[in-house]
Amino acid sequence: MNNRIKYTKNASAVHVALSGMIALAVAMGIGRFAFTPLLPMMLHDSVIDLNTGGWLATSNYLGYFLGAMLCAFWRGLPPTHTIRAGLIATVLLTIAMGVFHSQWLWLLLRLFSGIASALVFVYSSGWCLQKLAQLQLPALGGIIYCGPGIGIVLTGLASSGMVASNWHAASGWLAFGLLATLLTLVIWT
Repeated sequence: MNNRIKYTKNASAVHVALSGMIALAVAMGIGRFAFTPLLPMMLHDSVIDLNTGGWLATSNYLGYFLGAMLCAFWRGLPPTHTIRAGLIATVLLTIAMGVFHSQWLWLLLRLFSGIASALVFVYSSGWCLQKLAQLQLPALGGIIYCGPGIGIVLTGLASSGMVASNWHAASGWLAFGLLATLLTLVIWT
């Protein structure tokens, strides 16, 4: 019986760590950093110039800062609700980048994407680390922080394939929105 409890506890801890990793892959790797490998495609499609690309990146950084500051005051919702809301926002904002073709709207979308990614980062980190401590396996906490890098690798490699296949940037945004949706569904519960 003791081995079974230990196995269940270890499996739960791995599940928590992997869920946190995937949440950060979505929020950071896609929601925050997918813009970087898609920028050359957007430039090639002539939907933005380099100056506008800089403004879009700045808008996202500003959103991330605002989202991080918001976490100091954000109260009322359980952490899992905030994480889910941030993941849904990431999915919708990523898809919207492929659907809409307005530079002014893109500035707002990137701003809100930054806010969502900060909320998911802070609340996923806190929730996962607390759960891992309760399961007496805090050493698994490092797994969570592989998520942003994994998301960046996925979007970077996928963008290379998209360029080789002559995709337009709008299709890239939609594909990353679909990927974010699938990853979010994997960890929803």
